Amino acid sequence: PLTPVRQQSEVRAQRYTDPSVVPIHLRPMLALAGVFRYVLLWTRIDSRVVTFGWFVVGLCAHGVTALGAPWSFVVGALLVYIKISLDIVDGEIGRYQKRFMSDEEDLVSHMKGIYLDRVQHFIESPLWGLALGVGVYRLTGNVWMLLCGLCVAAFRSFWRFDGLVREHNVHRFDDRLVAISLKRGKRVT
Repeated sequence: PLTPVRQQSEVRAQRYTDPSVVPIHLRPMLALAGVFRYVLLWTRIDSRVVTFGWFVVGLCAHGVTALGAPWSFVVGALLVYIKISLDIVDGEIGRYQKRFMSDEEDLVSHMKGIYLDRVQHFIESPLWGLALGVGVYRLTGNVWMLLCGLCVAAFRSFWRFDGLVREHNVHRFDDRLVAISLKRGKRVT
């Protein structure tokens, strides 16, 4: 039998409200995101500030993890949970703030928010493997752990870059530049 097509908003609403759909390790993170959402909407902080905030929290998490003490891995993991919760909330705050803007302001703000989010993910994503490798190296003195951390960081960098190239068709950038310039009424040669 055919199943009815569901809208993305319905799927997202079920993902956050139906406990059977949410994996058990994400439930505390979503609860924390709900608290952050309430507090940050009440304070009227811009979503881009929240995006920058999760980036700073992520860098602090990786810095604490790289210290190499047993307690630093636990504190680093808790900071990563806070970072992911803030990352969930920044988009929701941006969608909420969209209601008070014109269409042009909304488009510009949306593009700036996406750019900031992607750049920060591109910088922050490889650092967790490197921080973990450095932390385990400092704890055990095993050079192989440092090498493994470097390999994970390199893999994550290439994985993120490959997704960026595939998503934006960077190899076809010249064609897109010509198309944009034609829309503006001048031809770039």
